[in-house]
Amino acid sequence: MNAKPKRPLFVTLLAVAVFILSVAGFTGLAVGLARRHIFTELNLALPFWLLLTSGGIWGIIWLGVAWGLWRLLSWSRRAAIVCFIMYQIMFIGQQGLFAQGEYERARLPFVIGAAVLLSALVIFGLTRPRVQQAFEASSNVMGTE
Repeated sequence: MNAKPKRPLFVTLLAVAVFILSVAGFTGLAVGLARRHIFTELNLALPFWLLLTSGGIWGIIWLGVAWGLWRLLSWSRRAAIVCFIMYQIMFIGQQGLFAQGEYERARLPFVIGAAVLLSALVIFGLTRPRVQQAFEASSNVMGTE
């Protein structure tokens, strides 16, 4: 019986970070529901239901991706890349479309630059040969794919 391959440090750190994103999404959903009477009275840039829904949906997505990364499931490497890029595009798009103040508009180039750098870091880290081999070895050991 083959031993399960060792998870690379980058994948471990990324799985923890993605899990934290999931917790943040669920926390936003829970706080929004608990304090909905306060938030509905505010003049929010985005509809309240959209904020709650996106937090919950991304919480579920990130939880699945974090679990897959932690277990070195082969699909999770590709899913992390795609989901991270989609999340960044959605986040930047929301800020770009719904920025109300000068401060939000002025910091948009920084937000875009940071998103591009973070996306590049995730893509670079998950496409490294050693990381790819860990996912492939894990799928061979588990008999998947």
